Amino acid sequence: MIGRVRSGYSKIILRRRALVTVVGFVLAVAVIGFSLFFLIRKSDRIFGGDFSSELKSWNSGDYAEAYQTAERNLSERPLSSFWLSMKGMAAYQLAVAQINQVDSMRFIDESIAALRKALMVGDGSIEAKVKYVLGKAYYRKGSEYADAAADFLEQSIAGKFIAPDTYEHLGLAYASLHDYRASVVAFSKALGDSPSDLLLLSIARSYLELGEFDQAKAYLVRCADTSKDAALSAQARLLLGQAYSKQGLMDEAEKEYLAVLSVDARSADAHYALGDLYAEEGDTVKARAEWRKAIRIDPTHGPSRSRLGM
Repeated sequence: MIGRVRSGYSKIILRRRALVTVVGFVLAVAVIGFSLFFLIRKSDRIFGGDFSSELKSWNSGDYAEAYQTAERNLSERPLSSFWLSMKGMAAYQLAVAQINQVDSMRFIDESIAALRKALMVGDGSIEAKVKYVLGKAYYRKGSEYADAAADFLEQSIAGKFIAPDTYEHLGLAYASLHDYRASVVAFSKALGDSPSDLLLLSIARSYLELGEFDQAKAYLVRCADTSKDAALSAQARLLLGQAYSKQGLMDEAEKEYLAVLSVDARSADAHYALGDLYAEEGDTVKARAEWRKAIRIDPTHGPSRSRLGM
């Protein structure tokens, strides 16, 4: 498996991925809200009352109010599929907005519990939308739940609901399951006309895992050359160096690592990668020198410390 270089930029990528997740979900919120409107009109006799104010809170992005309103109504009507769906969707949005991971996971768990109940009780009017949010919630819960994430996202697609970020999350879920072929298929459907840098990196990673280096390089070169984010461009070049190295193109790999260092001379990951490259070429002196440089920059750099037996 390809993954020797542990990127120091992973936190940046995770933060950007979270941002992309929020943007994608917001684009889907309007569609979900539209569906909720018709569900309300259809089901007044079941739920009772006028839901226009609650729907207004949802559409205005006041998810805390939508969540609290759902909680109050569920105390009186605990088997209302509408209020269970409202609570689950609002809880997911609140989870995305949390800074503290513990708080985020608490809302994710509430979202999953409410949405699962909604599917058990519901009348099917917004079932596909519920499964879409449920799939994303399972993905955020962790890689050990990636199978559930992929399953619910596939069900939402089968139910004819496809949000702007559906296929990207499906690709990420399959990548977590190490089903890189399915991941590539999903990512390819998510590309569109203006794919994000993160999407290009994600599909490239899947191709790398499949050993299809030419395809991976095409996406990595595109990301490295066009990204306005220096950190993401560097990440793409580090992976590009790995791809060249795997193909035995050591000079090309070295150029990519040096290109990273030309922009950021304090990239511990680039020095580490250079060290591995020199070690593969049999030059252990130069290799150890690069690993020591990485440790001087980042004393906690695990891969380099491991190479030096520290």
